[in-house]
Amino acid sequence: MPSNSPHAPNWADWLDVIFEQINIASSAGSTAEHTQGEAIHLVRSSLKYACALLRLAPPSIRGPAKMHRKNLQKIARRLSRLRDRCVLRQTLISLSKNSQIQLPDELTFEERRALDRATLRLEEAKSQFSDILHPNENSDVLIRSIKRFKNKMQTREPRDWNKATIAKIHAYRSALIVHSCHIRFLNGATGKPKPDYIEKIGKLRLRLGEINDLDRLVSFSRQGRLQKHFHIDSSIVEKAEMRQQKIRKRLQEKA
Repeated sequence: MPSNSPHAPNWADWLDVIFEQINIASSAGSTAEHTQGEAIHLVRSSLKYACALLRLAPPSIRGPAKMHRKNLQKIARRLSRLRDRCVLRQTLISLSKNSQIQLPDELTFEERRALDRATLRLEEAKSQFSDILHPNENSDVLIRSIKRFKNKMQTREPRDWNKATIAKIHAYRSALIVHSCHIRFLNGATGKPKPDYIEKIGKLRLRLGEINDLDRLVSFSRQGRLQKHFHIDSSIVEKAEMRQQKIRKRLQEKA
């Protein structure tokens, strides 16, 4: 684990935090501390953090780091369907007061097996990552890489939130998630950036996440197996689209 005293982050800090996040993900589904929905969220959020940091890998270990990142992303994708169901359930409830609109809270047997398999694969990933070599480059490369990804995020920000396509918003959100993970890592080592900036990025991430969840709900409403939930309250899709527009307007006002 990195020291609690502020210092310029180095490659040892970087490797420690990545390993820590893989370890959190591998243990999330095997403890009674979390509900199954919470376990899925924790696995995926920890893997996003680890993958975001792996993007900072310097040339000396870029190949192995990319291999580890692709492996972790593959594990996360296998849980995406479970995450979608949890989010769909929460979004439906937030948009309708109709008590008949319900999705099961507990995972099915097959979904539970998927989480168990992910846990096993993460144990393997943790073991494999422990053998990764220490980078040869100076740790200044790490800070420069973080700045480069921040610039990449800024170039993707929509100029007009009201007219931006969902694809452009998703692309910006993906870059912002990577940046938010990087500043979380940076703050743990240096105490910077300032809390108000971290809070600003956190709020923006939540708003973009809500747009994403609402968009997925509209997509789900067109699937035959789920249409019965939307027929109970036909206003749900309209409410989802209205909420999206409200968030877009708020983002445009702050742009």
